[in-house]
Amino acid sequence: MSSLRESLKQLKDALKKTDTDSADKRDEGRVFSVHTKHTSETLESTRKLIEKDPRNRDLLDWFAFMLYSNEHFAEAIDIYRRLLEQDASSIEHLYYLGCCLYRTARTEEAVTRWQEAIKRDPMGLYGRKAREKVEQVYERDYEAKLLQDE
Repeated sequence: MSSLRESLKQLKDALKKTDTDSADKRDEGRVFSVHTKHTSETLESTRKLIEKDPRNRDLLDWFAFMLYSNEHFAEAIDIYRRLLEQDASSIEHLYYLGCCLYRTARTEEAVTRWQEAIKRDPMGLYGRKAREKVEQVYERDYEAKLLQDE
């Protein structure tokens, strides 16, 4: 349990450090998020807590983001899918599932998840973030390919 507390403290400290740094980015209309790396011990202790309480949404949500932040995308995908099975309406989980899928080179699936987030909440935070991701993917991946094919 102390490892979870330590993880929460690390996140809180990271947010404090970046709060002033991110003010300019927020003013520019950019989306900002904090990704804190966690130790393998923290990940393992959280995994054990989930084994004891596998349907705890808050713990699963925290663990999924910990995995995402540590670039354990395949495992994060599994957790985000579990979360969506419990509550299919979670735009945040759709968004992060898309991010994980994209990082594992599953671009089509990622875009599908992001488009679903956009459709469900086009003006919400994660709907807007998903729109940005889709636009980036099309600019970077598809337009570049079209130019190469010409």
